[in-house]
Amino acid sequence: MDSQQLPRAEPFYEIPLDNIVCGHLKRLSKNQRPFPWSTIKALTPENSAILQGYASSIAEKRGTFPVHLDAVFWIDRSPA
Repeated sequence: MDSQQLPRAEPFYEIPLDNIVCGHLKRLSKNQRPFPWSTIKALTPENSAILQGYASSIAEKRGTFPVHLDAVFWIDRSPA
């Protein structure tokens, strides 16, 4: 993939899910239902899709793509 193709692929990349990222997603999503995260080993495809949806909503409000939230969240490594 050359540098011209990266911008077209960027919207399709997901945010990597880990304790730091999910802590921030939980704090920022302010969702009323139970948050679907405990550990990476317990993560189901359904819960992953829910978390990616939260990331998409947060990223859209910030004018970016979900994959870039990883760097933002890791700068502040203290999850919620």
